[in-house]
Amino acid sequence: PTDRKIRFAYAIFVSPNDAPWRIYRLLKAIYHEDDFFFLHFDGFRLYSDEHDSAKDEEANSKSFQAVVELCKPFIDKGNVRVEGIFDVSWGGVSMLNAEIATA
Repeated sequence: PTDRKIRFAYAIFVSPNDAPWRIYRLLKAIYHEDDFFFLHFDGFRLYSDEHDSAKDEEANSKSFQAVVELCKPFIDKGNVRVEGIFDVSWGGVSMLNAEIATA
């Protein structure tokens, strides 16, 4: 909860394949102190083999940390929130669950 007036609220879905600098540039371009930003970080499977799922988790975690570190100046202002990794099937119920979790 905040006492400040919110002009717009953005829900931005980020893929581990998105370059962290692109997310930073997007925030820099649309950022306004009266807006609120929810960044949902999508889980992604690079490897179809279950034995390689640890590689997926490691790659997703590194991408997530890179986005958080690069966007830290925005996060520190208090109106940008980065949510953890959710495995989303685009157009499916899991996408709705990820949106609800960011609220």
